[in-house]
Amino acid sequence: MELFGKRSGRDLLAPHSGHENVVLQIQKILVQILPLHKMLLKEIDSVCSNWDSRSPNMSKTIATYADFLKCCQPFLDKKADFLSRFLQLRNEDKEFDEATFMFETEVFKRGKKGAVIQQLDQVHQNFMRYKLLMLRYSEYLVDGTDEKQTALDAIVKLEKMTQVVNQKMGLPTTEELTKLYYRFQCQFNVLEPGRVLIRQGEVLKQTRKEMQPRYLVLFTDCLWICRVSSSRTLSTGQFEMNRSYRIPLEYMRFDKMEDDEHLRCLMVKSKVKSAVLIFSTEKERNLWADDLMKAQFDRKSYKRRQSTAAQKHDENKQKMKRLLMLAEKNNINEDADGEDRPHSLMTSRSASTSQDDLSSVPVTPGDVENCPEFGEDTPARKSSAKVRGGDVVKPVWLPDNISSECLMEGCSTEFNLINRRHHCRDCGWLICRYCKGQAPLAKYEFMKQNVCSECYDRIQKLYRKGELFPKKYIEEQADGVFLVRVGKRNEQEIVDPRKLFKSPFNVGLKHRNVEEKRAESIVFGKVYLRNRKSEVVRYGLIRRDDLKLVFYKAELDSKAVLEVLIYGYFFRETRLESNGGWLFELIHRNQIRTNDTKDDVIAFRVDNSASAKKWSAAFADKLELDPTHVASD
Repeated sequence: MELFGKRSGRDLLAPHSGHENVVLQIQKILVQILPLHKMLLKEIDSVCSNWDSRSPNMSKTIATYADFLKCCQPFLDKKADFLSRFLQLRNEDKEFDEATFMFETEVFKRGKKGAVIQQLDQVHQNFMRYKLLMLRYSEYLVDGTDEKQTALDAIVKLEKMTQVVNQKMGLPTTEELTKLYYRFQCQFNVLEPGRVLIRQGEVLKQTRKEMQPRYLVLFTDCLWICRVSSSRTLSTGQFEMNRSYRIPLEYMRFDKMEDDEHLRCLMVKSKVKSAVLIFSTEKERNLWADDLMKAQFDRKSYKRRQSTAAQKHDENKQKMKRLLMLAEKNNINEDADGEDRPHSLMTSRSASTSQDDLSSVPVTPGDVENCPEFGEDTPARKSSAKVRGGDVVKPVWLPDNISSECLMEGCSTEFNLINRRHHCRDCGWLICRYCKGQAPLAKYEFMKQNVCSECYDRIQKLYRKGELFPKKYIEEQADGVFLVRVGKRNEQEIVDPRKLFKSPFNVGLKHRNVEEKRAESIVFGKVYLRNRKSEVVRYGLIRRDDLKLVFYKAELDSKAVLEVLIYGYFFRETRLESNGGWLFELIHRNQIRTNDTKDDVIAFRVDNSASAKKWSAAFADKLELDPTHVASD
């Protein structure tokens, strides 16, 4: 700051808003912390230099200095205020911002707006990491030894200090983070600088067969969907790391599902994993969605700043090279204090890095070289294909019970033991074996996957036009034949692209319009249709055009299992006790009454309050209330 201030003729460390400059305040505290850590590192180095595995003696050093680590607390108590004022100063003072950027470039070898903040975060992260290190160290010590006891005493001291600090900062306790670290089987660094735990909790995940328990952990940079070992409890068990998924926030999409049956559901999509997550209540779902939205916005903003700073850093390096070449050519020697340095070099970054001018995270440009066309038998010799974002996002599979028949328009196949269900790996659609083809998909490194008829046609057209495989996947052989590389980086194989395609038996079929039923109905939803002895799950609707009450076996079925024209029926509505939902009864009475005459009754139960209100409103609008029935409250 002092050197840059001399060049610009300003004191960049002058008081700001009536207070001492925040840089000087940070300096005063860090200067007090530094000597203690130097002594600690010196002691650790001394112990390691004379190490004897038969009689380890690190615990005494950590226990001795544990109390002195309290010197970090004044900085940690004020860190949030320091960072807020530091960012405010960068935004208001362009020269201060430029000086900070030049410092980051010089010290960290790459300009990153936020590098200083990350380093200041490390004070807190390292403060908590001491306990984790001692816990790992104590695992290797023999029970009952003095070293073991000293290690445990040091851990207690460290825990007390970190508890106090984290509570003041409003952050998770070290004990909580330590447990989480071990649940990740020590394979994920929960204390990485800049990474903060936001929320964690139990959730259900919709799979193709049933709902299964999962554990969600949200950090400032990623979301974990974790599977817990079946032999452990969900809230404390270790995560199965090979079956858990880490999703970077900047490359994730999520949507709150708003129809009555899915008010507790959140749909997450990414190239790592896509899933429907089911929370205990709608309120909990909304809290998670709000935290995800804020964390994702902050993460994208940080990545934009980082990308812009890195780009300007590269531009400044090129400018500097040109200036040096020009100076050498003209035999111009700059003064030692750099007074002849062009001012544009200092100000170009500040003029172009306004956050308001940035709207999205930069993505790597695709392969856009011009190339000759190719025929059906070969991939492009120089493909112009781009791997689009939507092409690499994993689909959410429709659950098996959502339909009892193939969902392709024009196919009448019903699922059974012989005709089993298949899922399209490109769109997640539910299809039969006759509508199943195979094609290479970008989301699976262009490996051959099962796809529906519609997706097969689309992928085949891209292949024929030379827009399927990017250039980097194509290899020309010595005999002029073009092959493609498929599979993960360490498991790639070179194959003839024609062998990656297998046409479905039902060629050319499109997806059925599954929203048509809902759009043409007055009310639609899941119900429990009652008979004399039991009740079964059905999906019911009242058709708008003919006023028929129609029931389907599954939500997306096209064939009804029961249709009743309800004109002339009376209706009853009863609130069941013990959260049993609402019972709706439709009664039709014969005009000629005899002793053996029975009313025609259709009864079903609805357990969703929002859906029940819609059924009630529809019946009240179209039918008359049964005059012989008094509804219970």
